[in-house]
Amino acid sequence: MTENTDSRQTNSPLALFSGALPGTLLRYGGLALIDAFAIWLVLRLLDAGNWPIAAVIALITVGLNVIFLNERLFPYRWLSPGLALMVLMVLYPVIITVYYAFTNFRTGNLLTQTQAIELIQARPEYRYLPEGEQLQTFTAYRNPDTDEYVLWLEGRDDSSLTVAYETGAIEPVTPELAGVDGVTIEETEDGPPTATIEGFEPLTTEAAADALAGAESLEYGHPINTLPLTTITEDTEAESGYLLDPAQGIVVDYNGRSPVTYNAQVFAGPDGQYALWLTEEDGDSTVLARPGKPVVLDGQPQSIGDYRILSNRERTAFANDLRLRSFGDPENPIQVDPFSANRAGRFRSLFEYDAETNRMVHRDTGVAYEPVDGTFTLIPETVPEDLDEQPEPFLTPGYFVVVGFDNFVRLFTNSGIWGPFLTIFVWTIIHAGATVIITFALGMAIALLMDDEIIPKRKLFRSLILIPYTIPAFISVVVWRGMFDPNLGFINDVLGSIFGTAPQWYGNATAARFAILMIQLWLGFPYMMLIVTGALQGIPKDMYEAADVDGASPWQKFRTLTLPLILVAVGPLLIASFAFNFNNFTVIELFNNGGPAIAGSTVPSGHTDILITYTYRQAFGTQGGTDYAFASTISLFIFLIVAAITIINFRFTGQWEEVSENV
Repeated sequence: MTENTDSRQTNSPLALFSGALPGTLLRYGGLALIDAFAIWLVLRLLDAGNWPIAAVIALITVGLNVIFLNERLFPYRWLSPGLALMVLMVLYPVIITVYYAFTNFRTGNLLTQTQAIELIQARPEYRYLPEGEQLQTFTAYRNPDTDEYVLWLEGRDDSSLTVAYETGAIEPVTPELAGVDGVTIEETEDGPPTATIEGFEPLTTEAAADALAGAESLEYGHPINTLPLTTITEDTEAESGYLLDPAQGIVVDYNGRSPVTYNAQVFAGPDGQYALWLTEEDGDSTVLARPGKPVVLDGQPQSIGDYRILSNRERTAFANDLRLRSFGDPENPIQVDPFSANRAGRFRSLFEYDAETNRMVHRDTGVAYEPVDGTFTLIPETVPEDLDEQPEPFLTPGYFVVVGFDNFVRLFTNSGIWGPFLTIFVWTIIHAGATVIITFALGMAIALLMDDEIIPKRKLFRSLILIPYTIPAFISVVVWRGMFDPNLGFINDVLGSIFGTAPQWYGNATAARFAILMIQLWLGFPYMMLIVTGALQGIPKDMYEAADVDGASPWQKFRTLTLPLILVAVGPLLIASFAFNFNNFTVIELFNNGGPAIAGSTVPSGHTDILITYTYRQAFGTQGGTDYAFASTISLFIFLIVAAITIINFRFTGQWEEVSENV
């Protein structure tokens, strides 16, 4: 009997995760891989300064090891992936929110110290060209597949031509790279320049037309690419690209605002290949196109390998990106001059970081900056007396650091913040409480009415009343916003025609709050009717019969029987509704963005803002940037407030249960 049991345990699929030797080896091997990856990831995160996520990952890894190494925790092995994700998705946001509340993580201080130093040294206005280095004129090329750039450089002093890559390589320009190997171009006195191409024979217009009679197109490099052969007339139109008319000996470029016509000299080469030498009819532009070679426009190759020259539009679009790139030797890179459209050079940063003193020092003047709350701030004692210009008071960007309780002190001591915060806090409580009360009252009234058998077609009416609940809130709010519009909304039209005036729903704080409560009533009463209807079905009818025998009035039956029993049944749902409306972001934000604004506030805030929208505005909605640290501080208060109110409400629920036991 014992042998059979052991045999079943060994053959069971669960044996892989039990004490069997193969399962043990597999388990230890898997844990070793997970631990190795976790250690590597945690070290990388710590090196980058992201210790909160590093701590959570380390905690998850330790937990997985405990679960898989302890036989008593065998059932949790199957739950461990879900538990790990739950901890990562729940615990990390909590930790990072608490952490940010004690930092200065806001616009201007969003980076680590290392990142801030690198960006300060890379800022265009903090760079200069050292002696012995020359400015160079550049033409930029971009690889659309890898998003890398190449610079075609011409020295302004020695006219040297080089090509610099982001990968670190710099190479001189050769005829092959420039696309002109085997090509001789001669200037003429009375006409456009002529070209001879090694290995190709020039054709007359008639000979070119005969040679290309059976061809549909020719293939060249960027930007010509596929060149269709067709008959070109004044009525010929094309959205973009080039067209070749062999019979007329012309090529028309349709890429610009207006077509450009070139006289085309066709050259015949080996294996049925054809080259083109194009000279502009009404200008000096020339184009050389050969199979397998880059197209050369006015002496400039239009591609270098997989890199394509930037068009005028692309130069504008990628200008900022190009200024952040470095080319050639990483120790002494070539960078684009941010104050010029076509200059580059081996610029150096004006500031050098001194790790021993933790200061940024100006290379020329010796002016030093030391970090104060994550921002390198000028040290006045280091400014020379004979300095012509006053140095900047601080260097940007800064980096985030722990500042202790500064955000909490700012919240409670700054009247421009504390006053609006207190106003918003009180309105948040009123908004959540009033929403629950009015929606519950109306929903319960309708539920009681629909519970009376005298009402005909009750099921139909209940279904119709549920319609507002089935429509997404963001749609309903937008509709209500239109109805409350002071100029076009029908609510003001009706009120104006009756009373001669109408409230300013968006400009008056009281009117705006009333409008929001009306919207909340519309959105919430069907839900309350639904849950109260369900609660009414659970109340025994004999209790009402006994009350009738005792001579109780309808009000007494409602006050002593119906209401207490309903509150017991729906009490937790009312608490949940309060918590939901306490953080009901959608209605406030979609209706009027929390307006009207609170006068005298030093931070963005409005009279109808609730704490969650106020927090959102601090984190994402400020005109001057973002303030995640202050938003996290407010989030902690929201958590504490909601937790306290929830505990109090649950105590009231317990009292309702005691009442129900005595009913």
